Amino acid sequence: MIEDDFMQIIEHAKDRSKHIERSTCYAFKIDDKDGLAQALGFSNTMLSKVDYFVKNDDAIQLIELSDLEDQIQKCRFNEIQQLATENTNKLTAKEKRFIRKTAWSPMTNEFKRKWGGSIAIIERLYRKNRLCESDPNYQLLIVCKNQTDVIMLDALKVQLEGMMRIVQVCRTKDLSRYLIEEKR
Repeated sequence: MIEDDFMQIIEHAKDRSKHIERSTCYAFKIDDKDGLAQALGFSNTMLSKVDYFVKNDDAIQLIELSDLEDQIQKCRFNEIQQLATENTNKLTAKEKRFIRKTAWSPMTNEFKRKWGGSIAIIERLYRKNRLCESDPNYQLLIVCKNQTDVIMLDALKVQLEGMMRIVQVCRTKDLSRYLIEEKR
C-alpha cells in the first residue's frame, strides 16, 4: 500500500507569492488529499499529522515542513518579555525553565499533536499491511525553509528535545543529510 502510490518529492506548501520550495529527496506523503492518511480512512481534519515519513528497517522518521521563522520569533519574544517583567536575578533555574516552557508551549503543543496523530496513522498502516514485526522507533525531522536563521532552528530543537526520542531541525537545502533513508 505505501509503495509508489504515496512516494513524492518532499516540498513545502506554496508561499504567498505562489513559490514552492522543493528538495531533491523523496518520502511517503501522509498529509493532504493525496496522502496516506486519507487512504487509510482518516479524514483530513481528524488528526494533526506531519507531511511525510521515511523508514529504514524499524526506524521511522516523521517529517514536518514548516516556515516557522515567524512562530519562533514570537515564542522567543514572549520568553524575553516574560523574563523582562520578572527580576531574573531572583528567579530559580526551575522558574526560568517554566517561563521558557510556557512561552514555547503553543508551538511545542502543535508538534506533540502532529507526533501523536502521525504515529496513529503509521500504526494503522503497519497493522493493515503487516509491515513490521517489531515496534518501530520514531523520530521527528522538522524542515524549515532555506532562509530560516540557523540559530532559530537550534532554539526550536532545544524546546522539543525530551518530548520525543530524536528531534532534528534543518533547512530544505540540507535535508538529504538528515534523512534516515533517501529514496530516489
